[in-house]
Amino acid sequence: MKSKGKISLKALVAIVIIVVIVAAGVGAWLAWPKVQVPSSIKIGFPQSLTGPAAPLGQRMKIVVEAWVEKINNEGGIYVKEYGRKLPIELIVMDDMSSPDRHVELVTKMITEEDVIAIVALDFPTYAIPGAKVAEEYHVPCFLAGPCEIFMAAGPWNYSWIIFGSLHDLHSSYLAVVDKYRDQLNGKVAELCRDDEDGRVSREIFTNTFEHAGYEIAYADFYAPGTSDFTSIIAKLKEANCDVLYFNGLPDEFATFWRQCATLGYWPKMAIVQRAIHHIPWVEAVGDHLCLGVITYCWWHPKLPYPYNDWIEENILKKAPIELGYEAGYWVEPLIVLKDAIERAGTLDREAINKAIAETDIMGPTGRIKFDLETHTCKGPVTIAQWHIENGTWVLEPVWSQEPGIPTKPIIFPLPPPH
Repeated sequence: MKSKGKISLKALVAIVIIVVIVAAGVGAWLAWPKVQVPSSIKIGFPQSLTGPAAPLGQRMKIVVEAWVEKINNEGGIYVKEYGRKLPIELIVMDDMSSPDRHVELVTKMITEEDVIAIVALDFPTYAIPGAKVAEEYHVPCFLAGPCEIFMAAGPWNYSWIIFGSLHDLHSSYLAVVDKYRDQLNGKVAELCRDDEDGRVSREIFTNTFEHAGYEIAYADFYAPGTSDFTSIIAKLKEANCDVLYFNGLPDEFATFWRQCATLGYWPKMAIVQRAIHHIPWVEAVGDHLCLGVITYCWWHPKLPYPYNDWIEENILKKAPIELGYEAGYWVEPLIVLKDAIERAGTLDREAINKAIAETDIMGPTGRIKFDLETHTCKGPVTIAQWHIENGTWVLEPVWSQEPGIPTKPIIFPLPPPH
């Protein structure tokens, strides 16, 4: 009879084998390389926070940081590879309104900060050179600005844009001008900054208005940084154009428009692109010289699409300064990135870029779905005009592609300078 308190040899061998197997498994598990979970999702945000483009860059920063805070307050972005949500870490750097500096910052963000994407909402003049760098490193990059300018600088593989179209914008300008066709002499003048935006815009504007029967009686480029427009204004007076189209930067327009007032050239309608869609830029011109000047607002909080109520209540109304009507476009790159990362399930740049290409969601400007040949997604256009209400500058929509946007009557003709 076997004694009850003793373990048989076979049982002892089995126990030893089990212990060895478990120990080996634990050792292998401990030796197996672990997945390193990052503390955040790094997104580069090179922006003009000083220099001529700073008033726009500072507004973009307010909007983008508010949206990042919204995402992070909701827990961040879910990344399947790590089985958890991660917060966004926005890497903000000042390009000082310099294309060369912008390129340096994008390179640094990619090579030193290891960002998974770049959101570069600067003027195309600054942002496109940086996007070329992102292309070289195969890093997804979002830009802002008219689609045609982005397309002209392509082709693109990793860069994307959600914005309005110059063709749509200039057709909208035409719709506004046509309202007063019988009160105009049919002559149009064009003065554009000699840069990518100015060249592309002038060609589209010319084709749009000539096709509609208007005479382009004066057309010219001016060099970036021009401060004396005397000779140009003399030619404008000689051409006697009732409609002026100006495309350039804020400080340059302020100088030009003040000189127009002094030298006696004042058209019946003035359409200004890039230079006056924020109150500080209008105030910099001085007096009431921008009253009645026509420009645009690419986005409007009354558009019947997702997030716009939130943007109006939590960003526009709470901001310490006037932000203008582009905020919907400024947050859409982050909306797309969040969606793409969650669908890709990883922070791998190639996988995220592939997911961006497959995007089909609704955003503040409507449906976001990219044209895979041009990497563009075109949004709506609203034409606006500077009015003064109770002593305050207000950019009032006066014409829109979207029927839901409330519009005000157009001031015509342009009030004479005081």
